Amino acid sequence: MREQSAYRKQLHIVSTIWRNNRSEAFGLEWLVRLFLSASQLITPVMLIKVLFGRRDFYRRKIAVEYYLFFKIFFPLSCILFGWFNTVTLVVNSTMLVETLLYLVNLVFLSDVVKPHSYRRALLFTFLNYIEICFGFAALYSHLNAQNNFNTVRPFQTKMEAIYFSFITSSSIGFGDFAPNTGIGEFLVICQSLIFFLFIAIFMGFFVSKL
Repeated sequence: MREQSAYRKQLHIVSTIWRNNRSEAFGLEWLVRLFLSASQLITPVMLIKVLFGRRDFYRRKIAVEYYLFFKIFFPLSCILFGWFNTVTLVVNSTMLVETLLYLVNLVFLSDVVKPHSYRRALLFTFLNYIEICFGFAALYSHLNAQNNFNTVRPFQTKMEAIYFSFITSSSIGFGDFAPNTGIGEFLVICQSLIFFLFIAIFMGFFVSKL
């Protein structure tokens, strides 16, 4: 089954938002929507959709699923095998930013971006939650390896960084670990804001569509 390419579809979405055909957005809201739609044109997942979506719809969907699992297991592998260098840092950060942009797209572009299945999109959102936790854990481990996260009580095991990331994302905060460097505190603030501001919105958005 052949269909319009993913890249052309996204260009059409950008064009629709540029002309403001389906909403009455203006000012800052219009700029944010335009930025979010245009940002999807340069993400790694768009390249995967273009490469694997030339023949049929399902091959593209399966390829995207494999990529999602890669985004989960790559930061986990960095933690387990100690892959802490500039390349892995850039790759992990890029995938985190890509995922965050995707999640924000689901909320702010819901009038022009319709998931093939809301249940499938909800499952993906849960997997994205796990991915982001592992991604931040990899960032914390990278800083810990450079003694630039918590100089008072560094992580002693690989599991401690993962534990701290999941605890931070769930807003529990037992206090057994706490960053005392600027970059560490900044990352914890970012992770806390991401989940405080977005997880409830995403879940409420999807549940209303089920």
